[in-house]
Amino acid sequence: MPEISEHEVVGDVLTPVSEARYGASYRADVMAIYEMYVASAETISRRRNVANQFFLTINTGFLGAVSYFDVGYQDLAWLPAVVGFLFCLTWQGVIHAYRTLNGSKFEVIQYIEGQLPLAPYTAEWIVQKNGPKRHRALTTVEAYVPIIFMVLHVTAGVLLLLNSLSN
Repeated sequence: MPEISEHEVVGDVLTPVSEARYGASYRADVMAIYEMYVASAETISRRRNVANQFFLTINTGFLGAVSYFDVGYQDLAWLPAVVGFLFCLTWQGVIHAYRTLNGSKFEVIQYIEGQLPLAPYTAEWIVQKNGPKRHRALTTVEAYVPIIFMVLHVTAGVLLLLNSLSN
């Protein structure tokens, strides 16, 4: 039995009704759905940015709390560092979820573009991937931020723990 490619499966699911069977508004409806789907991909990107801002704010707050706890509650000074570290693990999971969701959306967009007279997202992807000024994907770069905060939280926690043991 021959293997079915992912592209063929997407096409079968995405276009279950032929243009002839659908009727005269097929092309207009495809375009409207495409525009709506591209807008939903942009919404996902905005939500990802809001999530990143949230985690950045929380982690900055936890690093500030470390100094507060060190002064007032030395026995618990390590607690904000541990909680901050756990938030960073969650942040990494959120970044991965958005990366996967957006990747799937753009695969579908590229399939739809195969049915349209122009394919700007597909062309942009080719230029980014093969152009002379290749760059890292935003999700690759943003994945480093929680790791940097993890290192800061671990360092703060270890220093506070060593400080409390020496007192």
